[in-house]
Amino acid sequence: MNDKGISVIAPAMYLPPIPLFAPFYNGGKLFIDVSMHFEKRSYINKAFILQANGPLLLIVTTKREGRSRTPLKELKIDYSHNWHIKHFLGISASYRASPFFEFYEDEIRDLIHVKRWETIAELNIALIKWIIEKMALPVEVVIVDSFKKDFPDAQIDLRWHWLPYKKLLNITHPDLPQYIQHFQEITGFVPNLSIIDLLFNMGPHSSEYLEQYWKFALSHEGFMREMYNLVV
Repeated sequence: MNDKGISVIAPAMYLPPIPLFAPFYNGGKLFIDVSMHFEKRSYINKAFILQANGPLLLIVTTKREGRSRTPLKELKIDYSHNWHIKHFLGISASYRASPFFEFYEDEIRDLIHVKRWETIAELNIALIKWIIEKMALPVEVVIVDSFKKDFPDAQIDLRWHWLPYKKLLNITHPDLPQYIQHFQEITGFVPNLSIIDLLFNMGPHSSEYLEQYWKFALSHEGFMREMYNLVV
């Protein structure tokens, strides 16, 4: 497999993990499946950011969270528990001192804290497109709203591979590329966090790390299989 024109299908994830974006540093196509059913063990309404005590799990409250047969395009967001306030406060506390947070603060506040979204799919797609724009990734986003168990248009299918959501924190390698994280001196480097951890720490240089990450995966078949369920 070369490193250009990669196609990936994934659920609409909330502030997705860094590995989702790594294949797209040099182009490609991201299919976002909003027809698949909600899976409570997934990243659909969850994301990990980094604080001084280690990874912090953010969870978006949904109105039908316990019903696994609810399609993402119909899964309503519940703002009554003020998750949106807690998330922005948590993000701000974690990244206020990061090099690039100030450049993105107003926009992510508007997307998470201010604007009200009806469904989890709408929120997640808006955030994914915003991240792609800020990182200047040359990736085409295609929304898939009709479910297909097999999706031959995509080379990588992540719709069920990253379950449970804690799995990614344990997929690592001693030679995995690193970037400077704000709390790294306290926690050590923590891989595969939400993409905003990379954005707030690396800013416009984020795509450089994504390139390093993807090229590392391409050159390490075991890591590639474990992370992306793909043999090079």
